[in-house]
Amino acid sequence: MKKFISGLIVGMIIMTTVASFAASKIKEAYFNDAVKLTVDGKTIVTEIATITKDSQVNGSNYVSARALAEAMGGTVAWANNTVVVTTKKQTASTPAATPKPASYSYANPAPLYTLQTIAVKDIFDNYKAEIKVLGILRGQQAWEKIYAAYQYNDPPAEGYEYLLAKIYFKLNDIEEGKAFDLNGIVHIKLVSSVGKEYDLSWISAPEPSLNAKLYKDASNEGYAVYLVKKDDLKPKLTFGRKYDGSGGIWFKAYEE
Repeated sequence: MKKFISGLIVGMIIMTTVASFAASKIKEAYFNDAVKLTVDGKTIVTEIATITKDSQVNGSNYVSARALAEAMGGTVAWANNTVVVTTKKQTASTPAATPKPASYSYANPAPLYTLQTIAVKDIFDNYKAEIKVLGILRGQQAWEKIYAAYQYNDPPAEGYEYLLAKIYFKLNDIEEGKAFDLNGIVHIKLVSSVGKEYDLSWISAPEPSLNAKLYKDASNEGYAVYLVKKDDLKPKLTFGRKYDGSGGIWFKAYEE
């Protein structure tokens, strides 16, 4: 056995950060090469498998948190003076990038920045997609951006203003060899807060625009332009409704 630096402790803590914490806890510690570490019957090969003092410290053997966590398929990190261990079970059950379930609706549209997925299947289409509204501009801010993009764009009609939505769209699945022709304002409609669908606004959108021919796994992020009544403060965006207006996914077209 090799005598280790005085003041070092192990026991569910990352080795590179222990020195300051250990000084008042254990005065001497040793690598004990005779003690092995196994997880589920598998021997874990690690130089810091076990550190002990007189075989045990207060009746316990101490092992590296990282070696033990990684042996179980998990991860370990050091944050705010805390050893954070995430097990394989926890990682599998709560993946960070999993979209939220489609629990939103016309009456309860999703907030901005919420990723939703949808499967569309009818006599014309059969595909899966995911969508997220990344931002909303209205009024003078929207008009300035639209005018700068194309100076021949007409100003909004009396009582109306432009609503500029930045939207992310990804085609997750479609029949091999087929493509989806995405047109922002055609496929993603604006509906007023009292339930009336707005007419299309054929205004040139700033670049990048939400228009693209997409094959499987391709995505597009861009702007779509809508005309909205000035006093309509909580309109909604919708995609993928059925012919009778039911279904689809719904988003708030306003910042909260």
